[in-house]
Amino acid sequence: QFLKNETIVKIEKEPFTNGAMRHCFRLKKLATPPQSATNHRFHSYGWSRALNYVAKCYLNEQGEPDTNERDSVLTDIILQYEAAHWADKYNVNA
Repeated sequence: QFLKNETIVKIEKEPFTNGAMRHCFRLKKLATPPQSATNHRFHSYGWSRALNYVAKCYLNEQGEPDTNERDSVLTDIILQYEAAHWADKYNVNA
């Protein structure tokens, strides 16, 4: 089960690097604004303190952005959980 949150982000237009499967973009994510903050004040104040992340865009076989990215993301998440499961089993016996 996945949770869904809305937030405000800034993302660079051009990737800073790429690999065989993904482009990587710099991203800044704002925290949830306090109720007392006006929208304009929060945006001008918040970006200097926003957290830095890397956004990844999957590529298709031709090296172009994948239009079916949702399936790729879900497959990646399942594989990561499976890898964690087997790592835990290995570490119990190590």
